[in-house]
Amino acid sequence: MKKQILLVHGRASKPSKHDLATLWIEALHHGLQRDHGHDACRLLDQAELQMVYYADLTSELLGEPIETADCRRKTLEHLKQFGTHEFNNSNYRDLPGLNFYKDELASAAAAIGSLFGIADNIVAKAAPDVAEYWSGHSPYAHALRGRMKQALEQALQDQTEVLVIGHSLGAVITYDVLYQLTHDQDDKPVNNVDFISLGSPLGSNFIRNQLNGNHLRGAARYPHNIRRWTNIAGIDDYICYDDTLADDFRPMINLGLVEDIQDITGIYNLSVRKGRSNPHSSLGYLIHPDTISTVHKWLTD
Repeated sequence: MKKQILLVHGRASKPSKHDLATLWIEALHHGLQRDHGHDACRLLDQAELQMVYYADLTSELLGEPIETADCRRKTLEHLKQFGTHEFNNSNYRDLPGLNFYKDELASAAAAIGSLFGIADNIVAKAAPDVAEYWSGHSPYAHALRGRMKQALEQALQDQTEVLVIGHSLGAVITYDVLYQLTHDQDDKPVNNVDFISLGSPLGSNFIRNQLNGNHLRGAARYPHNIRRWTNIAGIDDYICYDDTLADDFRPMINLGLVEDIQDITGIYNLSVRKGRSNPHSSLGYLIHPDTISTVHKWLTD
């Protein structure tokens, strides 16, 4: 059966759809070549890859321009220098600006995840796009989910096996749409969707209380259309400060709604952006050997 990979980016401004998709696919391609050789790259080339892009809507909401790709290109080139076994503590601790970024990212996570019980108006100020996503019947949230829903429905209509890779808020949007496709009366449930969440905040109680179905119990609370879910979380990535999901979503396994939920935690994201360590970087997650191993397993399944 034909295979299709949907790539779902996170919050805030991003480069153009073409530039961002090029970087993400290049990161996966490089990692597969590095760890599994030419045959693995050939399998990726045979799959259809699509970026589910919404950064244009975010830029409009925030009043910010679409970014250039130059900075992220430098990040990717930096990541390419590391071999399979070099994503380790020693190389991570040598990254520039590590302590600075830990402070910055902790502040962002506190706002997004309400780690310290801060007020909604502070969340809105620090991450207005996230606040807008959860502001009830938001046209922004509706548009984001609409793009994801359209991509998933088209993939399943094409009789393809689907892998969704969602980073940060992209993992949240993916979960919400999978739930919607399961439970909305005018939608048909989809099957055989594998899910990789990268740097996901779904372990946070605050985040889970915003999800579709959060007020329900039993099977009605969860999507029914995930086959296997792999969650990957990095050291010092405070966006996924609660870095395990198998415990939080254990009822999905108990109810037979998913084959398995696997947590891969404590990875070293070796990204450097603007001269400082960035442990939440999507490119650092994508090129990491654990992500590459998970993608390779799906490609060869």
